[in-house]
Amino acid sequence: MTALAAAIVDSRNIFHQAGDATGMRARPTVPGVRAVLARYGFDVTAVHVGLALARPCDQQDLAYRTQIEATGGDVLLGELHRKPSGMVEEKMVDCACCVRITRYVDEIGGGRTDIEAILVLSQDIDLRPAIDYAIEKKVPITVAAQDVVQHRGHPFALLGPQAYAEITGVPPSANGHEMRELLVCALYDGAQVPWTVGGTRSHPVLVNSSGLMAVPGPGVTVPPPGGTVSLYPVDATWDDRVLGSFPLLVCSTRRSPIRCWSAATVRRRTAPMTLEVEHPGGLFQRAQFPLGGVTPGETVLVHLATGRILGRLLTGRQRTFDPDEAQVLRVVSPLPKGGAIATDVTGTRGLLTTSQPLSAGQRVPGLQIDVKPRGPVWAAIGTPLVA
Repeated sequence: MTALAAAIVDSRNIFHQAGDATGMRARPTVPGVRAVLARYGFDVTAVHVGLALARPCDQQDLAYRTQIEATGGDVLLGELHRKPSGMVEEKMVDCACCVRITRYVDEIGGGRTDIEAILVLSQDIDLRPAIDYAIEKKVPITVAAQDVVQHRGHPFALLGPQAYAEITGVPPSANGHEMRELLVCALYDGAQVPWTVGGTRSHPVLVNSSGLMAVPGPGVTVPPPGGTVSLYPVDATWDDRVLGSFPLLVCSTRRSPIRCWSAATVRRRTAPMTLEVEHPGGLFQRAQFPLGGVTPGETVLVHLATGRILGRLLTGRQRTFDPDEAQVLRVVSPLPKGGAIATDVTGTRGLLTTSQPLSAGQRVPGLQIDVKPRGPVWAAIGTPLVA
């Protein structure tokens, strides 16, 4: 039986996480939140979205507030303050989220609501006191994010790029892994790419019609914002001001005679967000990579200067399973050395890998990471669900 749940969503935090995960910063939608969390085993009946409005109110933010409310969500309101330096800071949203969590804890504990569990969509450590309060009162609470939350000692769910694409309502082609594949293809081919110049004169950003983003390399002059230019992809970089931890292309007026990447073969997932790859010559490497996106035997490009895995190189190899489809698995029997034998919704048996202690009958969100002669292999991407 699925517990009725309320979701507390920090919209600005999700905005930045979406950039890290998908390469496209966008705000969460109420239908997207409900749809994604349903695949993780949650029946979300209430969605509360933390949102800061500018003073005086910004029309774009007002439109977003209207969208939230029109789709059945509730706004936890804060303010945007502009500092003398020009930086904009969000105020009171974290407090509003903490208050809403605390109210739910008291309402659930006192039997004054049909809600049975709380979901928090944010990486923000500032929400920790309210989360700890729920745990202290033995009220079911789960924190969902793309990373970090699995190390904080409370119930969690890891969200992959495909989840963020659906949460924010961006096109399916911008689900993060497909955008990485476009970036990898551009680097591998090395051909000229047309760009529209965005950003500012001092910090230009290049945008392709596919959604790919890039920055000009050192010494490269581009037209003012709004202009167009064709440049060669020669490298990759990461810029917190643009897309956080999502890779950006670096472009030049000429092809680079030196490759910035090495091709490697995916061997396995050693953890939900860690890949083991094999380079030519038998050199093995482990590196962090978002949930899903690749399967064993596929080729990825690895950035030589940083060792980061950029994404899958499309080779025409046929897949035997979808590595991005989250599902709820039921534990049949825990294994002595960790993990468990589990079944999916169709009754198919397979191996569930995790470092968490499990009990028979528990339901756990997972992703398929491999297939063996005895059946599928899944990785747990969250703690066991409330019974």
